[in-house]
Amino acid sequence: MLSQTILGVQATGTVIATDGVLAIENVAAMEMSVLGMTSASTNMVLELITDLAAPAPSDTEPPVLQITSPQEGTSLHAVGDGIELVFSEPVDLARFDGVTLHTASGVPIATVLESHGATVVVRPVQRLPYAVDLELELDGVTDVAGNPLAATMPLGFSTPRLQGTGVPLTIVSLRPGAPCSLTGGRCSGGRDSDEVYRPFELAANEPIDAVFSQPITPASVTLGASCGTGSVRVETLDAGGACSGVVAGTLIRRDRSLSFVPDEPWVVGKRYRLALVTGGNEGCDGNELCGISGEAASFDPLSGTEGGDAGGPSLVIDFAGGAATTSVLSSLDVSPATDLNGSGFIDSNEIRYDENRAALRIVGTSGAVGSASFDMADCLPATPEVEGCTYLAGSLPVQLGELERDCPLPGGGIAPSCIPLGLSPQALLGTSLSLDASVGITINTDTGTTVMRIREPTSGPLKGYIVDNGGKPKIVAALELYMDAPDMSIPLSSHDLHSKPLSVQLEGPVTFLPDGQIRIQLSNVADVPVSVGIDAPLGLSGTVDMVLPRGEMRLQLLSRLLRGVEP
Repeated sequence: MLSQTILGVQATGTVIATDGVLAIENVAAMEMSVLGMTSASTNMVLELITDLAAPAPSDTEPPVLQITSPQEGTSLHAVGDGIELVFSEPVDLARFDGVTLHTASGVPIATVLESHGATVVVRPVQRLPYAVDLELELDGVTDVAGNPLAATMPLGFSTPRLQGTGVPLTIVSLRPGAPCSLTGGRCSGGRDSDEVYRPFELAANEPIDAVFSQPITPASVTLGASCGTGSVRVETLDAGGACSGVVAGTLIRRDRSLSFVPDEPWVVGKRYRLALVTGGNEGCDGNELCGISGEAASFDPLSGTEGGDAGGPSLVIDFAGGAATTSVLSSLDVSPATDLNGSGFIDSNEIRYDENRAALRIVGTSGAVGSASFDMADCLPATPEVEGCTYLAGSLPVQLGELERDCPLPGGGIAPSCIPLGLSPQALLGTSLSLDASVGITINTDTGTTVMRIREPTSGPLKGYIVDNGGKPKIVAALELYMDAPDMSIPLSSHDLHSKPLSVQLEGPVTFLPDGQIRIQLSNVADVPVSVGIDAPLGLSGTVDMVLPRGEMRLQLLSRLLRGVEP
């Protein structure tokens, strides 16, 4: 069931007055946005007739608070989002002065109100701080007829606990482009055998979007006003590939993301360049993007993601303008995320969320590797083995296409109908795994951040499919990945967890949450083998053989709030 308030409708029709009775007939065709994910063509027919004998209607029903976002008690409210209050009917904003936001200790927080039909967004004037407990008081709320809302307890919620880190900010999602600086069309620090990314293109009516692993230092975000200036540069290119000017537009700065909306649509076939600038050293200097570590960003995560790896090459993406698209673009965040500060480790105040993780099980060793085990908490205690979990973070921009027939599905089979999903080659970041292995001597190593890069088929864009599953929507997608552990170091030895190819087929349900968000819950449909080769001195070599058991790679993606999302 879908309930939606439609404002500002214009319709044409006829008006007939007969013996004091007024009859109005209207007809309109509308293109409605549905939950921010797709659109639907709708025909509206409305007939209104006055009745002189009828008494004037009287509204005596009080409004009902149906849904809030955040929900009561959550500790994950994003610091830049507003608070959505969904009522059963429009309320009187003139009497909303009893709605106040304050900290749990009573410190008031300035807000403004946004009306969206029967939904009101209470938006803080300034971005909320991390690690704060909040309460929203709902006093004096009435509908437009003056009927009061029933007495409501304060809405209590919190923003996440963000722990400081010396690990630099990095990119997790970029459109257009890939989440890494490029060398020869490949991610810097990858293997020469990695596939070269296909040419990047951005539809004329789409913005540039970048999502980062941790909050951005606001003062470090500067939009270039001329060629070669600013920490964020959007430039036009001449025939020789040199900057010929900057693109006029608006840069939207959020807590963990940036968007650039051009004043004019991208020109089809015209060449552009996006540059996210970091420094050649760790210092956070002028016109360099920086994170909460106080250091310059690192856009070559395959060369290392820990403290001391800040700076390095800037992220430069050349792209062409493409034709306008009717597909709906939505950013889906891996949520909730365990590694909130992007350190690659689970810090003391971070909570392990089972919705987004991959559990690995050691199934054997070979060669000179006599034994191996995880030196960490067993993340699947119900099984007889000890599994190690890496907790996932990231963001995936997804394009919803139009309905197709006879859709070829990953793994074989054809669906009678489907909605194709266009996926771009982004990355998932995983927390460190701790491993003990015996190679003549016992060695212990932490993988550090694991980077799983989504590979794009050479034949064309990567696709997933929404199909019918007994009357409920389900997503099916096959991902080819490269897995890297750039910070994993084994004493006097080396490993091959570098551009390690993996194949994962994911499936899961699509559900619509009461606040309008769309939730996609994916898991792997078959075991995924992962083998790590170790080369030790004196020619000793072998492997640690692992498996990602069926159903134990879990990925939950959430669309952003419809109205309260950070603007």
